[in-house]
Amino acid sequence: MKKTNVLFLNSWYPNKIKKHNGKFIREHAKSVSEFCTVTCLQVQGVSKQKDVFIIDKTLNNNILEITIYYKKPNKFNLLKKKKRQHKAFKLGFEQLKNNVDIVHLNVIFPAGFFALYLKKKYDIPFILTEHNTTFLKEDTTNFSFIQKKIITRIANKASALCPVSTQLQNAMQDFGITGNYHVIPNVIDTSIFTFKPKSISNKVRFLHVSTLNNSHKNYKGILRAFKHLADKNTNFILTFMSSANMQDAKKYAFDIGLPKDTIQFAPNTTALDVATSMQNNDVFILFSNFETFSLVVAESLCCGTPVIATKVGIIPEIINKENGLLVTVSDENMLFNNLLKMLKNYKLYNNQSISDTAIAMYNYKAVGLKYASLYKAIKNKL
Repeated sequence: MKKTNVLFLNSWYPNKIKKHNGKFIREHAKSVSEFCTVTCLQVQGVSKQKDVFIIDKTLNNNILEITIYYKKPNKFNLLKKKKRQHKAFKLGFEQLKNNVDIVHLNVIFPAGFFALYLKKKYDIPFILTEHNTTFLKEDTTNFSFIQKKIITRIANKASALCPVSTQLQNAMQDFGITGNYHVIPNVIDTSIFTFKPKSISNKVRFLHVSTLNNSHKNYKGILRAFKHLADKNTNFILTFMSSANMQDAKKYAFDIGLPKDTIQFAPNTTALDVATSMQNNDVFILFSNFETFSLVVAESLCCGTPVIATKVGIIPEIINKENGLLVTVSDENMLFNNLLKMLKNYKLYNNQSISDTAIAMYNYKAVGLKYASLYKAIKNKL
């Protein structure tokens, strides 16, 4: 049977300028490639570039990745920028010789304009996967009336809308986006994020992994709760792991009086670093003010590590008494009480069972099959 030719049209995607941009979209593409022929197309503006356009084509895990680098015009010339972006997308699409059955749009801006163009000009249907926190009321981004009209116009033309959590679906519906919704989660590389028996430790080991953006991740709230815990019980070690600069977090931790022997800071350079830390720690902590999904929580569960996390993103849908504890956003007293519970009960969790359940939900095949089935259903309606 002929495979469906899917064009991943990406607003975010790793490239030479932004190496970590939209890595979760690349993972979605990899999951879909088990069932379909996948090409990824994205454009990237570059300030200092001799040529107006540079076409970069790479074969990555049987996925053709096409990135068009375009020379950024004057920052005040928005119209010229939009025209150059559109031309860049057209140049990339020309590399495919029109061999596309369906477009899989990832994040509305800026690629959504081109998805709409392909639908109008070539009658190619598109679905939309959305990850963006800007739809959440907790996010401080404010859309103008015109921006909101454009967003809803593009999204409402999609054959299917695939937010990564029910909470994000609700936010999109509140925004005015209507249509054929299918919640499909992010995918986890379960060859890395998988169960390994935990070593024996005299102290309970807690782990927090994030960008350390306090307005988003509320890491200072975590540190305050642990300072409260340390006043009662110091039989723990908290590890902060981040790829960001951790000097501000270190300073804050020690300024509030958190004992130095209860906290450590570790750099995060690879997915393997994160997976190994999740496997080696007893409890994962996330105290975010908002999320659309929360990869780190799903990754932790795949490693069999129970979680304490706020009721944001997909977290209320997947955390239960079998795998962790939920906390109300910004409720530091509730976080403290749950930390006390974990000090007593963390060994009661079945780590292997937590891992098995999560892996069944987030592995490449499970997620890829959901998208492949959706593509087929859309094609059959044409």
